Amino acid sequence: MTAKVESEKKRPLDWVVIGLAWAIFVYFMGTVMVLFQTGVEQQTICLALTFTFLGVIKIRESSENWAKIAWIAFILVGLVASLYVKVEYDHLEASVGFPEQRDVVIGILLIACVLIGTWASWGPMFSGLAILAILYFVFGHHLPPPLFHPEIPFDEAVSLMSVGLEGIYSGLLGVVAEFLMLLVIFGSLMEAVGSNSFFMQLGNICGRFLQGGPAHAAVIGSSLVGSTTGAAAANVVVTGSMTIPLMKKMGYRPAMAGGIEAAASTGSQLMPPVMGVAAFLMADFLGVDYVNIMIAGVMPALLYYFGIGLAVQFYAKKMGIVTPRQGIDFSVITRIGPIVLLPIFLLLFLLTQRYSISYTVFYCIFLVLGLAFLRKSTRPSIEALTNAVVKGVTIGAKLAMVLAAVGIIAQTVITTGLGGKVTHIIEVVSFGQIWIMLILTAVLCFFIGQGIPTAPAYVLMAILVAPSLVQKGLPVLEVHFFVFYFAVIAAISPPVALASMTAAKIADSRLFETGYNAMKLASAGFILPFLFFTNPSLLLQADTFLHGLTSLATTLVFMSLLTAVLFGYFFTELLAWEKLSGMAGAGFLFAYLVTENGFFFIGGVAIAAVFVVSQARHAGWLASAP
Repeated sequence: MTAKVESEKKRPLDWVVIGLAWAIFVYFMGTVMVLFQTGVEQQTICLALTFTFLGVIKIRESSENWAKIAWIAFILVGLVASLYVKVEYDHLEASVGFPEQRDVVIGILLIACVLIGTWASWGPMFSGLAILAILYFVFGHHLPPPLFHPEIPFDEAVSLMSVGLEGIYSGLLGVVAEFLMLLVIFGSLMEAVGSNSFFMQLGNICGRFLQGGPAHAAVIGSSLVGSTTGAAAANVVVTGSMTIPLMKKMGYRPAMAGGIEAAASTGSQLMPPVMGVAAFLMADFLGVDYVNIMIAGVMPALLYYFGIGLAVQFYAKKMGIVTPRQGIDFSVITRIGPIVLLPIFLLLFLLTQRYSISYTVFYCIFLVLGLAFLRKSTRPSIEALTNAVVKGVTIGAKLAMVLAAVGIIAQTVITTGLGGKVTHIIEVVSFGQIWIMLILTAVLCFFIGQGIPTAPAYVLMAILVAPSLVQKGLPVLEVHFFVFYFAVIAAISPPVALASMTAAKIADSRLFETGYNAMKLASAGFILPFLFFTNPSLLLQADTFLHGLTSLATTLVFMSLLTAVLFGYFFTELLAWEKLSGMAGAGFLFAYLVTENGFFFIGGVAIAAVFVVSQARHAGWLASAP
């Protein structure tokens, strides 16, 4: 739960949370321009601040005295362990793999605090994975092949996972310390100055001209709102609390209203320019400029939302939903638009000029605050500003915890050779067939992505599975986008499906039905990643303009036919044979996108033409033959 500071009846611990949040915000702003430190120093201070902040929040939430005492102990132990690394940095660097007894004790305490912090922030799922990784690190030599690895002494294992300046202190925690904390605070500040209202008004404008009305407003608004927050479930709460009741009032079934919001909110993490936080991790992971990731992500995101928008249009027409025109508050657009859009434009400009992400976010934060405070009507209150800082720091601290845990898992994969073993297992199970390997990878992404944020789910898959696909000759960018996409859409896929679960609660519908509808609406998100490998043009990596244009047009027709079949409507309701022909046409076009065989292209276009003409006649747009 995000810590929110209320304006009334503040308790002493509320003021402690406020003071810590502002101090952390100012500290990380200072590290960009003034407080230059080594990577490990910056990471260990980040860890100390994270332990303290999360511990204070848990103390404030606890009602039992024993729990308060336990969290106080957590803070003290975390501070001692993390600051020990800063003070003894030279000693620890010189003794990697050969720690002294006191180093081992500190390392164990540090690992324990990270596991506890991860559990407190994200529940047992990811902390459980980290514990399994530690057990494998220490006891894996007792397992039979292919999981067997040579015995690693206990003190050496502890060193490599923590005080040996690896594991917890990997580049992942460094990303949080360098720019991720400021990035999520920037997203929270954008919310505080009214970005959500602005984006929803843009959605309302589009919704006035489309049959879906509030549903299309939800699709467009959610895609923009969540692009700066990168949290699917939180996006559902922000936009769904307005759009879902309105959709139900207009005649949408509760499960469909929830499914529309869940699918739209989840896809927001795919939408440039911000793409949540996982895409920034991808850029750091691959060692490329974020601009390259952002450009590659444009077309898939637009196709994803094209699919959802088309599905909503077909459903609304089939159900005969007539929606009134949404009211548009143009004063919100004119007042808040510049405050929201100018920082985004600055973000894009500085990134294209090859400024570092930390510098870019630093300047964007100053710009959004400066613009907001220029006019009284847009000036956020101290309470709103404080809540935004507290919310951003809370999200950043939770991400720091889980990425520190991912660092432990990553070190396990590297030291024990688990990545190669997983590669071998996948190759054996898939018989070395690339497409089966991709399907297994997608299923594994669903499993890993259940109940945990996209960023750590993506990183874990990038470490554990992506190398096996790259070794099979698949392009590295396409591989990472593949696992990224499936880590994102795990949020709508039952059994956990955080985005669908949140939407179902708001819509008062069943989780399974809501999740099923969300998956149907987001069908493009399950298919497009497989096409990245056969059609790099979808990631704007086409060899020629004509080839890219052909692939894009074919993809649009394929998605249109598939969506029509799934919802039983195109110009009008589909007849039984039209459903079969639509599915056949979609199958032919998909085969062309995979094989680039002209026979499938001609066949798919011909069937699609017959399908469209039949629907036009069925709808009364063309005279039937005598």
